[in-house]
Amino acid sequence: AYFELAGGSGRTETADIVAKPPPVGPPITDAREIRRMSREQANEGRIARLRGVLTYADPAWRVVFLQTTNDAIFLDTDQPDLRPGQYVEVTGQTQEGGFAPQLVHCTTEILATTNFPTPVRVTLKDTADGFYDSHWVEIEGSVRRISKDSDHIFMTLTSPEGRFAAVVFDPGPAPA
Repeated sequence: AYFELAGGSGRTETADIVAKPPPVGPPITDAREIRRMSREQANEGRIARLRGVLTYADPAWRVVFLQTTNDAIFLDTDQPDLRPGQYVEVTGQTQEGGFAPQLVHCTTEILATTNFPTPVRVTLKDTADGFYDSHWVEIEGSVRRISKDSDHIFMTLTSPEGRFAAVVFDPGPAPA
C-alpha cells in the first residue's frame, strides 16, 4: 500500500518535467547516496543505476517504490509491466522529491521475481519526517473508512497516535 499522513503526500508532480542532460560521470549505484543528496544536488539530474525489489507499483499514478539492500527510493515511471515482487535494474535521473530525492525518467529491466524484504515495524510518529518514505514498512491501525474507484482502494485508518490513509492499487481480476 501507499501510505500518507492525513493532509497529503507532499510529493512533487513530475509527469510534465522535461529531461535535462545529466552531468558527466559514472552512474550512482547506491540508493543511500541518492537519499543523502541535498535538493540542489538531486536536481542536477545525475544518472543512477540501482537494483532491488519493487514493493509497490502503480504506473497509472506514476508511483513505484524500489527497495535496495541498504535503502529505498521513489521512482517516477509509467512503465506498464512493473509489478510488486519483481527484482529489477532501474536507470533514471535524480531529482528532488516531496520527502526525499527520487528517480525520474526511469527505464526498468525486469530481472526476476523474488520475495519481498522483511518490513520495518513503524509507528505513525516514525513516519512523520519522511525517513521511511518509499520503504517497505508495517504499521498497525484500525480501518475507519474504505472506498474504491476503478483501480484503487482508499482506506482511512486510525492508530493511538492519529489518523492516516492507505491507498492500494487494485489491478482487477487476474487473467485466466
